[in-house]
Amino acid sequence: MQRFLDRLNDATTREVLDRLVETLQARQEAVYEMLKRLDVNGDGQLDRSEIRRGLLEMRIALTSSELDSVMNAFDASGDG
Repeated sequence: MQRFLDRLNDATTREVLDRLVETLQARQEAVYEMLKRLDVNGDGQLDRSEIRRGLLEMRIALTSSELDSVMNAFDASGDG
């Protein structure tokens, strides 16, 4: 678990996650509901394009480096 928490210690990742939490709170949407909605192909996994598209729909635009930071934090296997 500590390795995951270390990956969240990146300032960019924290900033993006803070923006996401604020958006979810404003929309009164639970994290599970958001993740399920983002999983467009229904395979139970979120790839880079699903995350980018879903965040854009939520009006959270990320730079490539911000998306990289989030992907690195949550994609432990590195397979995207």
